[in-house]
Amino acid sequence: ALKASYTASRDLDAATSSAVRANLNGEARRYAKDGKAYSVSDFQQHYSYDYMREWMAAPLEKRVANDGMAYSASEFRMHYTSSWESYWHAALDATQLRIAEDGKTYSIEDFVQYYKDSWQQKWSQAPEVPCKECQGKQ
Repeated sequence: ALKASYTASRDLDAATSSAVRANLNGEARRYAKDGKAYSVSDFQQHYSYDYMREWMAAPLEKRVANDGMAYSASEFRMHYTSSWESYWHAALDATQLRIAEDGKTYSIEDFVQYYKDSWQQKWSQAPEVPCKECQGKQ
């Protein structure tokens, strides 16, 4: 998608934006600074010129597949191949969990409340544990 868009426009920024929006049919979402999941188009509207930096810093949304494991949209696509979107829409949102500096397990919502604006950085550094819905199913 990037190559075709760039060939048509010769504008790398516009081509990159177009390719990111087209990736996974726009199904992928990430958690913004407020701890809520948004699409790349939402990020672009809210953050304007800085949206790509914000998008890349934001954790990916995950959903629970039939095997009881949490996957991102791209992982769902690899897991279910051509029918991945119907499974993605039917799947429960995964309550992702990480181990904080105090050694306890917390959700994204907890990280947002405690770490405020630095929650994404702390989240990316924290060890991941199975999602709330996944526990006991592995």
